[in-house]
Amino acid sequence: MSYNMEYPQIFKPVKGKIYNNKNGSRYLCTSVEHDKYGRYTRQAEFVSSSGWHLTADCPRQYKDGCIEWDSSYNGFFIELATASEMFTRAEKEKE
Repeated sequence: MSYNMEYPQIFKPVKGKIYNNKNGSRYLCTSVEHDKYGRYTRQAEFVSSSGWHLTADCPRQYKDGCIEWDSSYNGFFIELATASEMFTRAEKEKE
């Protein structure tokens, strides 16, 4: 029996970019922390379109562009209006 399951690869998220998560939510990257050599992303902060802010350990990306992470912590909600404003600004900057 052969399985062709794709495993998401470690990637460098871009601050200000919106990513789709495999769970269907959209996440805006708000900051990125690299290892001491600047090669690998150790942590990144994301805000979801629902206002959930989190720190993600070891963000990973699938070939289709969707993201996941190994674990997350420090989660809390920000004001929905603030999250909406952040997403609107990021979408305008992308144009």
